[in-house]
This record gives sequence, C-alpha cells and structure tokens, in this order.
Amino acid sequence: MNLIYKLDDRVPGNKFLVYSLQHVILFISGGVAMIVVVGISLGLSAPDLSALMQRTFIIAGAFTVLQGVFGHKYPIIDGPAALWVSMILLIVPTMGARTTTFLTDLETGIMIGGALVAIVTAVGLMPYIFKLFTPPVNGVLLMLMVIQISPSIAKGMTGLTSANEFLSGHSVIVFFFTVAILLVLNTATKGFLKSIAVLIGTAAGWLFAIPMGLAARPESGGGLLSLPGIFAFGRPTWNPGIVIVCVFASFVLLSMVYAAIIGMSEIVDKGIDARGMKRGVLLHGISAVLAGVFSMVPNLPYITPIGMINMTGVAARRPFMAGGLILLVMGLISPVGALFSSIPIPVGYATMTVLFAHIFKQGLHEVQKDTERFPDRISYVVGIAMIIGVGVMFLPFDAFSHLPGVLPFLLSNGLIDGTVIAIILDKALLKRRTVPSN
Repeated sequence: MNLIYKLDDRVPGNKFLVYSLQHVILFISGGVAMIVVVGISLGLSAPDLSALMQRTFIIAGAFTVLQGVFGHKYPIIDGPAALWVSMILLIVPTMGARTTTFLTDLETGIMIGGALVAIVTAVGLMPYIFKLFTPPVNGVLLMLMVIQISPSIAKGMTGLTSANEFLSGHSVIVFFFTVAILLVLNTATKGFLKSIAVLIGTAAGWLFAIPMGLAARPESGGGLLSLPGIFAFGRPTWNPGIVIVCVFASFVLLSMVYAAIIGMSEIVDKGIDARGMKRGVLLHGISAVLAGVFSMVPNLPYITPIGMINMTGVAARRPFMAGGLILLVMGLISPVGALFSSIPIPVGYATMTVLFAHIFKQGLHEVQKDTERFPDRISYVVGIAMIIGVGVMFLPFDAFSHLPGVLPFLLSNGLIDGTVIAIILDKALLKRRTVPSN
C-alpha cells in the first residue's frame, strides 16, 4: 500500500504527538472495557480494580516500547488479550467458585504459561506449535470462545449479580443504547472517526448511564502517583487444573501473535525473518510471566493497528513507541486508573459484545479459508468440534466431579474440548476433495 510515513521515517513535530495519541486511543478503545469486565467478574473492589488498570497500562506501555526496540520492531501496540479475558470469565464459575485461592492460583498459572512459551521459543520449537493452529482450528477456537462467554455478557446486560437476582431495566436500556451507538459509528463512519468508535461509544454509554444511577464514583487506592505492586492478589498458590488451562491458553494465543506480526509485516512492506519473529514471541512470553507477577490479564500484540495504518497511511515506528511511553506514564498516575475502572457494568459488557462480534466474524473467516477447497473435510472438523464443544457447555460441572485429578476442570470446559477435537480431526482427516460417487 502507499504509506505517507514508512516504518523508519521521521514524522514532523506538529504531527508526531497526534500520531502518538492515536496509538493510545487505540489501546484505550480495545483494552479498558475488557479489564473492567474482568475486575467485576473477579469481585475486585473499586481501589483494587483501579490498581489493576494502572498495572495494565504500565506493562502494556513498557512492552510496546520493548517490542519496537528489541522485538518484532513493528508498530503493534500490546493490550489485554480477549482470549485471556474469556478464559478467566469461563473458569471463574467452575474453578473459581470452588477455591478460596483462585486469584493466587491464576497468578501461578499465568507465570508458568508465559515461561513455557518463552522456553519453547528459545529452543526453536515454535514452528511446530504454529502448525497445530490451522485456519479451521483457529475458527473453532474463536467461535467457541464467543459462545461460551455469552452467558457472562447476558448477565452483564441484565444487571444480574450476586447481590441482584432480578433483571434491571436500566441496565438493559444502557446496554442497548451503547451497542446502538457503537454499531452506528462502526457502520456509518469512516477514517479516524471509525477507528475510535469504541472509545466514543463507551463514553456516550457512560454519560447515558449517569442519570440512570449506574455510574460509580472513581476510587483510587493511593495518591497522585503510585508504583505497581507485585502479587497484588497474594502469594502465588498451586492448582493443577488452573495451571493446565493457563498453559493451554498461552499456547493457543501464539497463533494470534503470529497473525498480528505477519499481518503487520505485509502492511508496512517490510518482511520479518525467523530471528525477528523469535524475538517478538520471546518478549510476548516474558510479558506473560510479568502479567502473573503483577496479577493482571496477559497482553497480546493487537491486530487492530493494521486497520489503523490502512486508514491513516502512517506506519512510522517512533510515534508508536512514544504512544507506549505515554501509556506507561498514564499507568503511574493513580486517578487515571480510577477513572477508567469506574466504567458502568452494562457499558463495559456492551463494548465487549461488539468486540466479540468481530472475533466471531474472524472465526467464520478462518473457517471459510479452507471451505471451498475441502468442503466435506471442513464440515467434519468444524461441525463435530462445534457440536461437542457447545454441547459440553450445557452440562453441569458436577457431572465431571467424580473424575480424578485435573480432568473435571479440563473436560468440563467446552472451549478446550472443542479445540482439542478440532486439532485431532484436522490432523487425522486428509486434506483432499471427496470424490463424488456416480
């Protein structure tokens, strides 16, 4: 494509700050709502959620810069991974409700998952992992993720919580108002306005929620400036079921890391070699380890900057890295975390709904990549995996409780079951057309 500013170009001072802020806006649009939803699902207090928001800004900003200098060196901003958000929301009602150490178990699982990713990358085994996650497998994974998280979204939409067992009309109104604004902005606008549609829609929903009595007052746990604390949820504890789920999520996420890096390399017309890819994935693994240390949702190189560069034609690395530094500084300022953590619950879930609708579309797109070439094969790989994966979601956890070890936690998760079945069928069935019988 024709770029106004290429990867290594210098941007004039009067435009530099604007382009840097675009990256910050992109992070806020995609990441803030997900952190709020996770914090609410984990039952965090307002100050704790504010602190979580700060830690997220700091680590995301720091690794955005590190990737630009030492890693893949592309303008790909890091932010909370939707897959990790969904995994946390999925295991809270199963494992989380059955242990008082869920949050500290999660710290351990995230650290181990990130460490294994870093080790596998360092010893050169990453290409073999990438081969497991073909388009049909990725499609099943993405669609199951959205389907399995939909009950959490429905509860957020209706205002159902442990303290409120009845549907809230105000929550429903605010939810659909926010969704409507987001849909209008995403379908009826273009250019930069469309690129910040999530930010505008979230702000509009937030303002609409104030007279409804659904907007909380921002609360921070400290003064103006604060440093992130380690193991905010407590000293790490061990739960083999949660560790296995976290390791699974860590390796599943690698296909998305790979897609983001390759997609950006094509947009900026500057290919990446094996060493650059290895550095990028290695830093991603280290970032995940630190996510466990700082008790936060692991980050992922976002794919959305590809769309922004398509619209703006600006691929310059320096404004992107300045945007990462701005995020880092914002994370050190307590009121910033408090402000963003006070987003009303139905507004956060409305934003999540629109974001996950895009993820579901990407899942369909992945499946369609092989549909025309291998129609019958895709029917079996995707169809069987989806049927079993979704079916397991309707089974009660107690149906698996008599199984030994970690099996109840693994087999009761439809996302894991469906993805594993898709991988097995994808390798077992030959990639060839079925010859019609005469």
